[in-house]
Amino acid sequence: MPYVETMAKISALRAYVRESFGKVALSMMALPRYRHQTLGDLQHLILDPLIRDRIAIAYPADGEADPTADITWLIDVIAPTKQATGSVVANFRTVVKEGELRLHPVVDQMLDAETLEKLGMKPNGGAVH
Repeated sequence: MPYVETMAKISALRAYVRESFGKVALSMMALPRYRHQTLGDLQHLILDPLIRDRIAIAYPADGEADPTADITWLIDVIAPTKQATGSVVANFRTVVKEGELRLHPVVDQMLDAETLEKLGMKPNGGAVH
C-alpha cells in the first residue's frame, strides 16, 4: 500500500504545480512589466520559486498566519491598479500580524506617497511595525 499512497501524493503535487503555475502565469500576463518575458523565462520566474515554495497566492480566508521570522518582505504584487495594489498591501499587513513588514522597491514604486502614508509606511522600503 505505501506505493499507492506515494503515487497519490505525487499525483496531488503535480496537480498543485500545474494549477498554481497557470494561475501565476495568467496573473503575470496582465502586467506590462512581465509581458516581454519569453517562455524560457518562466522557468526562473515561476517554476523554480514554485517548487521551492517561494510563491504565495493570496486568497481571502479566515485562517491564521504563522510568521516564521521577525521581518516579512512583500516582494511583488500583481494587481491591475494602484488602488488594488494598496488593498493587497493593507490586507497583507493583516495576515502578517506580528513582526515587521517591508516592501520591496518594486512594490514601493507601485504605490503613491499618500497610500504609503495611510499604511504607516515610508517610501523606499520603509517598514510597518
